[in-house]
Amino acid sequence: MGRCKNSVDNVLFDFFNDESGQATTEYILMLAVVVSLVSIVVKQLIGPTYQRLRVSVGRSIDNKLFPKGEGFHQFPLKAP
Repeated sequence: MGRCKNSVDNVLFDFFNDESGQATTEYILMLAVVVSLVSIVVKQLIGPTYQRLRVSVGRSIDNKLFPKGEGFHQFPLKAP
C-alpha cells in the first residue's frame, strides 16, 4: 500500500509542478483581452457610421417600394 501511495503522490506532485501549459494559457487570456478591447473600440468608432448607413439604406428601400412617400405603416386600416 505504501508503494502505491508514493506513486500517486509522485503523479500528483508532477501534475501540479508541470508548468508547460501555463504560458499557453496566459497567451490565450491576453489574446482574449486584446480582442475584447479591439471589438469595443471598433464598435464605438464604427457604430455611428453604421447607424447612418442603416437609416440611409432603409430610406432608400422605402423610396423604391413607396415612391409617393407613403410608407407601409401609413396605409389606413379598415375596421372589420
